[in-house]
Amino acid sequence: MEILLHSRTMPSTKIVGLWRRFGCIIYDLLALIAIWWAASLPFAALDLSVPGSPERWLYQAYLSIVGLAYFVLCWRARGATLGMRAWRVRIETPDGRRIGWGTAVIRALGAVLSWACLGLGFLWSLFSSTRLCWHDRWSSTRLVSME
Repeated sequence: MEILLHSRTMPSTKIVGLWRRFGCIIYDLLALIAIWWAASLPFAALDLSVPGSPERWLYQAYLSIVGLAYFVLCWRARGATLGMRAWRVRIETPDGRRIGWGTAVIRALGAVLSWACLGLGFLWSLFSSTRLCWHDRWSSTRLVSME
């Protein structure tokens, strides 16, 4: 199926490789740090230094949701995050359309799982003929070059 998918839906589009993905990730990490800093301002008065406290757990869950929302909103609204735009990369469905809300959520959660497995979900792209990561496959999306 992998070869059939590759030959039928991706003939003229350049799929982005792992190193370019990592470039996007580094840029997006810088954007996320700024977003998390701004999102943390309402919690500045709370003492969140106690490990295991309910407040700290809620704060960490809140920041996780903020981070996922950044990716989902960017992918849905513009087809790319800030890092992806800097590296001239966009996300799309196999037929070249912008992804929907559900697809963006599946992709974001899948990317977390790809990282949680020691990055194996990303490394998979090095051994795949389609150069897709796990979360690309699960969400039926792909990252393509805009050049």
